[in-house]
Amino acid sequence: MTTTENQPSYPEVPFKSTGMHHMALVTRNMDETVKFWSGVLGCKMRVMLKLPDPDPYADNTWGEPFGDLSGSRHYFFDIGNGDSVAFFDIGEQEVVPSTMYSGFAHHVAMGVESLEDLERAMNHLRANGIETSDIVDHLFCKSVYFNSPEGHYLEYAVHTGPWEGDAPFIQDVELVPTAKNMVGKKMYDDNVRIYTAGVSDTYDGVE
Repeated sequence: MTTTENQPSYPEVPFKSTGMHHMALVTRNMDETVKFWSGVLGCKMRVMLKLPDPDPYADNTWGEPFGDLSGSRHYFFDIGNGDSVAFFDIGEQEVVPSTMYSGFAHHVAMGVESLEDLERAMNHLRANGIETSDIVDHLFCKSVYFNSPEGHYLEYAVHTGPWEGDAPFIQDVELVPTAKNMVGKKMYDDNVRIYTAGVSDTYDGVE
């Protein structure tokens, strides 16, 4: 910790956050979400995923109340400055209406600059008594998950590529109709990756 008289003092940490990596919200209809965020707000889609059934992350990654997201789509929208807002399509899962309609969040992810910084962040958290996941490989990014003392579900993440709107990361082979129309056949064909999210045995050869 650095300390000088009459100056703010903050602890030194062995890694640097690059800001908001993404905020993960929930939706009941991904097609309508694409229509609004891309069609109305003009935010290009950066990542388009679909989780398998069963959800391989259910036991050790996602926080409550959505521990099992089997079959859920997970789309990321570019909101500028390298930041994203992401949505899980929860379908008919029950949530408290007052939280669902006031912008209920799944988790907050902060970015780091490199895989080495991600490892330093994980080790730093553990050294300070914070339980974390191991590094989770999502292919489009690598992540470490943990909870704040107040119970907020948090993540540090680093992208494995640029994944911009003109060259998105597509894993959902059955895009919702609006996303399919906006992306177009050529962009889909050029950027689709065939693998099962969360099942590392299917990652071989996927970039």
